[in-house]
Amino acid sequence: MEGLYISASGIANALRRNDVTAHNVANLGTAGYRAARAESVELASGGAALGSISRDDSSGPIEVTGQSMDVAVSAGFFRVRAPDGATAFTRDGHFGLNADGEVVTADGARLDPPIQVPGNATHVSVTRDGAVYATVPGGAGPEMVGRLEVFRFANPDGLLAIGGNLYRQTPASGEPVAVPGATEFYPGAVQGSNVNLARETTNSVLDRHAFQANVNAFRAQSDMLGELINIVG
Repeated sequence: MEGLYISASGIANALRRNDVTAHNVANLGTAGYRAARAESVELASGGAALGSISRDDSSGPIEVTGQSMDVAVSAGFFRVRAPDGATAFTRDGHFGLNADGEVVTADGARLDPPIQVPGNATHVSVTRDGAVYATVPGGAGPEMVGRLEVFRFANPDGLLAIGGNLYRQTPASGEPVAVPGATEFYPGAVQGSNVNLARETTNSVLDRHAFQANVNAFRAQSDMLGELINIVG
């Protein structure tokens, strides 16, 4: 019976690890996404289990989009108001305007602090120091309407992923700290996903092999147990 338990735990662990790998691959093209890393632990009773899921906090590539409101940052997070009104953080600098002229993410989360653009603005752009400018008809030129703020955490791995490329602070992450002037902005670009497709492909192959090996071991032990029961019976 112990052998069946060990094999079953190996099957469950391989499936959970593969779920993490699949989620990373699905976010290969998600701006600002950070790859998850599944860590397995050995159980005292034998077998293995998924111990923790951490985040790879290395920067993704700067990808030029040519969109005037898109902006990538070298490090840190933008603070936004999630759809439920709670404070959240994201690295996705693919910005636009909502119906009220507020700067929002692609999913509609408003920047915090908010930046309001005049309703008659004909052009909005971001400079390398994070200043947001709007051009209005009859104006003398682009006018500054706000400045992007970037925040950092002592332990970004401690942030809680809540979906939609958003994170919430936790006691483990520490408090957000604004870093004015310490971040370089890249207008007309976004920071891409840091998912390494080659690495994820390798992980997927290893997970499948581990799954199949444990399935085979489970079947063999199950067959042996069945034969033993028949003999005893």
